[in-house]
Amino acid sequence: MIGTFFAVISTVSFGFHNAAMRRGVLGAAAVQALYVTVILGVPVLLVAAAINGELTQAASITPRGYALLAAAGLVHFLFGRYCNYRAVSAIGTNRSAPFMATSLLYSVGVAVLFQGETVSGPGMVGVGLMFVAPLLLLRPPARRPATGPGALRASDPPHGAAAAAAISNATSPSTARLVEGYLFAIGSAIGYGSSPNLIKAGLEGTGMGVFGGLVSYTAASLVLLATFLIPGRLGSVIRIPKVSLKWFLLAALSISFAQMFRYVALSTTSVAIVASLGQLSPMFSLIFGFVLNREVESFAPRVLIGILLSVIGSLVLILGQ
Repeated sequence: MIGTFFAVISTVSFGFHNAAMRRGVLGAAAVQALYVTVILGVPVLLVAAAINGELTQAASITPRGYALLAAAGLVHFLFGRYCNYRAVSAIGTNRSAPFMATSLLYSVGVAVLFQGETVSGPGMVGVGLMFVAPLLLLRPPARRPATGPGALRASDPPHGAAAAAAISNATSPSTARLVEGYLFAIGSAIGYGSSPNLIKAGLEGTGMGVFGGLVSYTAASLVLLATFLIPGRLGSVIRIPKVSLKWFLLAALSISFAQMFRYVALSTTSVAIVASLGQLSPMFSLIFGFVLNREVESFAPRVLIGILLSVIGSLVLILGQ
């Protein structure tokens, strides 16, 4: 029961992270969000690993395990997360959700090809639903202005006219932005879908989930810190507008806690339960998005149907295994 509780908390945290990130990238770049959320994740997981005693058991992970966990960090927290933020910046959380949900297909595909697992009949139905869901979003939407009580105006500080343009692009993205968003969403799904197998192989049954997450976050953070040697990079990162920085910090904390609670849940309950509940994160993203971002997110019927089909397909695929 406690594992299920932590899995639910993790899923809710993922949903809030998506909504907070969407708000932040309205006035800042996706790469700036990446620096904040990845680097801040290290101290959060360091404290968690110290509290649960995993720091003193670091030797239980083999050198090969460390290499695999570091690779998972690069694939998930650098490539996958950057693509995720670019997709959200271009087309929003709701439009990108059905494409992002296909990450489960990549995880299952790797398991089938390299670990000898099979997909059942019901599982194939789930696969079909997950392929259909993104197709509903391929038609460009009708353009509409951002209006209503929550819409930002060109005079609103601190974003000004630049943010007003971002709001307009967010509510009615051009075909080019749609293509950009869909491609980066698929790239993120590939990154997110590839990392679980690396993590599983890296941990090798040690149960060191939180510490494993710390290793992955640290590897990704070291790469980001190394890029500060590039002239001008540090300055571009620290020049984040204050409003966006607030949302990035909230997103960083929520995603760090989401990962931590996910690992705790995996250590106390079955993978099937944790994975099934995790696939509900688009629904929580939808709820938080309506509260925080209703003026910049699409709630068109086909978008909502696409999200629903992707969630149902994910659950059918997991539970049908």
